[in-house]
Amino acid sequence: MRVTKKQYLLINVIGTTNDDGDFLDIDQILDKLPYETSKQSLQFSIRALVKNGFAEKRGLEERRGQSRIVISLTKEGYRLAQLVP
Repeated sequence: MRVTKKQYLLINVIGTTNDDGDFLDIDQILDKLPYETSKQSLQFSIRALVKNGFAEKRGLEERRGQSRIVISLTKEGYRLAQLVP
């Protein structure tokens, strides 16, 4: 799969963690993106990364009083982002 500039930026944001070392949820990813986008657009982009094996949904976690889906990179995603898992 060919990755666009925005997808590459998204992969790099997903590869970061919270201050406590946990993976990010969708709202946290949206806050850290270096470009503006809607939550729906972000969800579409994440689905494409999951479908192509660069990211994965890690399940629900209780955060800020609600259950939220946590997103992380796969080994292929880390390799693309050149991050160390």
